[in-house]
Amino acid sequence: MGGIAMVYRKGEFQLSTLDRFYPFHVAILIHRESPRERFAFYGELDAFYRSMNEAPRFNCIGRGETEHIIYGFKTEEAAQTFQDRFGGFRIEPTDKARREAEELLRRAEHTASKPS
Repeated sequence: MGGIAMVYRKGEFQLSTLDRFYPFHVAILIHRESPRERFAFYGELDAFYRSMNEAPRFNCIGRGETEHIIYGFKTEEAAQTFQDRFGGFRIEPTDKARREAEELLRRAEHTASKPS
């Protein structure tokens, strides 16, 4: 039985629980601009997300230039409102979908980094 055991604090939602109660996900690219621009963007994003009273935690996929934060929503309308305001893309709430999205992002980053 190889693998890493996940440790959760008392009362902390596991990802499977989040997927069940917040089935509509939007992935947002983590921007790599200056710290000031990043702070302004995520401050606005976080305030808007918290005002919607959605999932208490989020997930991340990707690495480096393709890292994305995945936000969960109870309704499709809430996810669409969030996506309309901040962009990003929809992702199915399953481990398989997250792995597939991460692989696509990794391939896109690899292709973009190759010299022509």
